[in-house]
Amino acid sequence: MKGKASPGKQGIRIRQHAFRWTGLQARMTMAYVRATIGLVLLFVALAWLAFIVVATTFVAPFVYTLRARELAERYASAATLEANPSGLNPHATFQPHRPGTLILPGMPSASEDVQIPYLAGQQPDTRRLAFALLVTPQSRVLASSYPARYPAGASIPLLLPERARLITNALAGTAASGGDRRSVYAAEPVWSRQRQPIGAVYVQLPGAPSVLDLLGQRSWLSVVPSLLMISLLLLIIITPIGGIFGLLTTRGVVRRIRYLATATTQVAAGHYTQRIPFSRKDEIGELEQHFNRMAEQLEESREAQRKLTEQNARLAERERISRELHDALSQELFSLRMLAGGLESAIATGSDLHPYLETLEQATDDMLRDLRALLLELRPVQLENLELSQALEDLALTYRTRLGINVRAEIEPVSLPEPARQALFRIVQEALTNAIRHGEATTITLVLHATAEQVELIMSDNGKGFEQIEGRAGQGLGLSLMQERVQQLGGRLSVESTPGAGTRIAICIPRENRS
Repeated sequence: MKGKASPGKQGIRIRQHAFRWTGLQARMTMAYVRATIGLVLLFVALAWLAFIVVATTFVAPFVYTLRARELAERYASAATLEANPSGLNPHATFQPHRPGTLILPGMPSASEDVQIPYLAGQQPDTRRLAFALLVTPQSRVLASSYPARYPAGASIPLLLPERARLITNALAGTAASGGDRRSVYAAEPVWSRQRQPIGAVYVQLPGAPSVLDLLGQRSWLSVVPSLLMISLLLLIIITPIGGIFGLLTTRGVVRRIRYLATATTQVAAGHYTQRIPFSRKDEIGELEQHFNRMAEQLEESREAQRKLTEQNARLAERERISRELHDALSQELFSLRMLAGGLESAIATGSDLHPYLETLEQATDDMLRDLRALLLELRPVQLENLELSQALEDLALTYRTRLGINVRAEIEPVSLPEPARQALFRIVQEALTNAIRHGEATTITLVLHATAEQVELIMSDNGKGFEQIEGRAGQGLGLSLMQERVQQLGGRLSVESTPGAGTRIAICIPRENRS
């Protein structure tokens, strides 16, 4: 379309917008900042939770198991020191400050955080209690830190069936340790001075606390200040980065949206040639494509409306001219013909004026016929509610009744798109007018038939014809206009004419034409 600007060639100038805190870019940047703060807080919370889970699941059990082994080794060393040449000291005990005690003054294990308390009486809950046993080679308890629950002389297989194998291995000289969710334990052999196993020490400690246990204690509140300080430090460092990142990433999006807003304003003001360069295949890119398509359709609609207005103006002007010719010139010519006939009747026979009056009457008849043909050509015809075959039949009947021209129509019903119907009808209308006005034809044959691929229209007359000159399209007869209409339909037109032998016009167009 003439005057259409293609996308990318028609630039859109937008004025530079200063950064406003109420603008879209500011709101999107603040959204990035809020998301960054939320992610930082979530990351800190998840990091601390992961630290607690890892510590309680893997690190704490390992540390508690090492502590149990350390205690078992220290008690086993003390038992070796207290042993007799023949075996374990039968008076060995876990009571402090007693003869044969395995808790010796000055031992590194004497600190309160690693000692196992001596419990003389029955305790209400044994699941979270720590205890130690000195076991004889016969798998019996020799000394106990909790005699009320694990008395001296008790059989290990009956007292601790789940740990009997581990203690038996220690009695054979193989240290072992282990643990589960409730407790950790270790068994160490007691060696004689000759490096022979003479007994074993079994130590059991409560298991590492779980996450829920830690959360249920008030001691974890002591880490809250450190957690808050770390969170605040991360927020101070990362939040500006999030804001800068949001500002940079939203700049291109906001610019494209401003292009859309500016172009929409231009189109609303009537500048339909505005186009937006398509940049990316995303949601905004789809909006850009839809905007360009909308602008093209608006421009085409405006052009079509302009053409329709011009066409309506031409039709109105043709109707006005037709009415004026019919009301004025047609009546005057008819009066002139009547006057010439009256004069011919009034003048005596044999007068020299008779030939002139006959010539005047014939010229008047020819002028009336040409005028009526011209009026028929100017007469607007509506094809909206008529098929092409019916419209051509009505046109042939009009020429027969109003002009007395013998128009023979051999027309087959054919279905064509609206532009093709309009074009063929106008071609036939103009060809009939030319045959009558310029060719002075009295008989015209109009043939229309169709096949599966094409439609053929043939018009022939018995007029005076004309001489065809190579390289000239007969502009005076309007053949150039016919040729242009046929070419628009993707068809072909051929003209055969010989002076004194009439004219034949053949038109062939495809059923699915380019219109």
